[in-house]
Amino acid sequence: MKKVNRTDTGALLIVLSAIMCILLVTLSVMNFVNTKKLNENIRHETVALKNNYDRLDFLKKLRNLQPELEYTLELLKKQIPSSPEDYKIIELIKEYSSENSSDFVRIEFGEYRNESEINSIPVTLTFMGRYSNLLKLINEIMSGDRLFRIDRIKIDKADGSKIRADIEAFAFYN
Repeated sequence: MKKVNRTDTGALLIVLSAIMCILLVTLSVMNFVNTKKLNENIRHETVALKNNYDRLDFLKKLRNLQPELEYTLELLKKQIPSSPEDYKIIELIKEYSSENSSDFVRIEFGEYRNESEINSIPVTLTFMGRYSNLLKLINEIMSGDRLFRIDRIKIDKADGSKIRADIEAFAFYN
């Protein structure tokens, strides 16, 4: 009888040891898989953290530029009226032309464009005058009271020392 108990006890210990080994191997594999997932998550979080630091650096630079950006915004608000005000464009161009000793020959408005938050009016301007005066006039248009974007300038020789400038531009409004 004693032999049977010892054999049963020995077999039981072997079976329990085998179960423990299988359990330990299973837990080790699960731990390895979890560690692999954790490392992958850490890599993703590291990338996200780097992106956040880059964004933070960008925002700090913007904060340093804030006064200049606010000034520019106020300036643009003054330069972009709430309605097209075609007549004011004509008056403004006439004023710039006379201030710069250039002859204002023609203005032609294109079809108004409504794009997202800002609207534009295509404008074709024609001037006659001396080259230096036309350069001053173009500078005045670009830096004046109304926001214009000049896309094209065509210059041709006219009578005597005068030249003709055809300017394709856009005036903006909200």
